Amino acid sequence: MIFVPGGNYSLDCGIGYAVGTYGTKDKNITLCLGMSWFECPIHFGVPILTLSGQSRVNKSLSIVSENWFYISENSSFCGPIYLGIQGIRYIARKLTLNFGLILVIEGNDFNIVPLPHIGIALKFDKLPRQKNFK
Repeated sequence: MIFVPGGNYSLDCGIGYAVGTYGTKDKNITLCLGMSWFECPIHFGVPILTLSGQSRVNKSLSIVSENWFYISENSSFCGPIYLGIQGIRYIARKLTLNFGLILVIEGNDFNIVPLPHIGIALKFDKLPRQKNFK
């Protein structure tokens, strides 16, 4: 569900999908195939394909790629869309940083729009186990 605060607009949408990953934690590839659904019937049942992967270069650096393909044949909407994130991942013990470009190709005219991407993930330690007192 997408809702715009302060407005009367909401969009009921989602993706039902199946996903599979092959490889190790250092080198892997993931394929996902899904069908989208939107409240507007013009977009119902549009296939979405994702192809993603990662390859670790050394202990603290990986090359990453995530690619989404919105396969729409309906030219009155926008045609096919490609959205991809290409970049590098710095991996530390409790911190992961992603740096790269988001590439967007919309329609059949192949206008490429690069946008910068920075992602941060923090690892939190587990809470210590509490003793059971009887």
